[in-house]
Amino acid sequence: MNYKTSIPKKSALLKIIRTFLLILGLLFMAILIFHSWKEIQHIFKETNPELFVLSILCAFTGNLILTILFRNSLRKYGCEITTCMTNKLFFYGQIAKYVPGKIWSIVFQKSFLEKAGSTGAILFSNIELMIVSITINATISFCLILFKISFVCVLVMFVIGVTVCLIVTKSRYMYTVPRLILSKFRLFERNPPLRQDTLSNTFIVLSYCAIWFFYLTAWFLVLSASFGLSIREATVYIAFLGLSWIVGILAFFVPAGMGVREGVFIALARYAGIDASLETLAAIAVITRLWLIIQEIGGASIIFLGNLTKNAFPK
Repeated sequence: MNYKTSIPKKSALLKIIRTFLLILGLLFMAILIFHSWKEIQHIFKETNPELFVLSILCAFTGNLILTILFRNSLRKYGCEITTCMTNKLFFYGQIAKYVPGKIWSIVFQKSFLEKAGSTGAILFSNIELMIVSITINATISFCLILFKISFVCVLVMFVIGVTVCLIVTKSRYMYTVPRLILSKFRLFERNPPLRQDTLSNTFIVLSYCAIWFFYLTAWFLVLSASFGLSIREATVYIAFLGLSWIVGILAFFVPAGMGVREGVFIALARYAGIDASLETLAAIAVITRLWLIIQEIGGASIIFLGNLTKNAFPK
């Protein structure tokens, strides 16, 4: 009797936690936008809206492909969920990451799943997702930097990126390594992930290439839309923006790398001796921050409206 009544209470508590984290994430997003509102207004006066929207759609497409790898990772660690639920975890989780402390995004995702073993699956899958995302952004950045030196170096870097993503996606190192290092992870041995991954090597490689293409195209489009930069001019900025994104995502105690990405980008650009004023570099940092926020709000909104439509017009 007590057990049965505790289930709806637990579900209600998880719903409250989920709603609270979502609102808190949106609040921090609003603070970020408000902090740079004057600069944003000035930049948007010169922005090409069609190219800006197209850049967001390209980035969203890349993220959709990334959710396929995320779902495969969850399945690999014994957590079988639908495509619809995967999209919720991924895109809504992007909002929760703006709450200080990276752990809240995982707590938010866990609030959707009550099945046994889902905590470990979400934790390990997020680690894999982070490694894949870092690898993609790192290879884009280094390929753009190396392009002026040697095309062979670019190919080698690209192949290294593909190989890393393939190993991470196919293996279970995110499960075995922490379990060996931290004794408390041995609790997961009671329910070892025995599910085989469902994606072929060819599909993983093609997914990596597609994400790489859409992300790179999205970066080019947003810089062209906002600052009128050509492909040649935008190359170095994209390389430094990618590297600063990596530093931001590794700043675990800073909400969504707030301020860290922008500072690292400006520092790299100044160190490399780019012929651009500090105001221009700051404007690029601000607009790309807003661009990322719009991506994440837009992605979550599309998933929300899709689910709303599905519920309103069931098959």
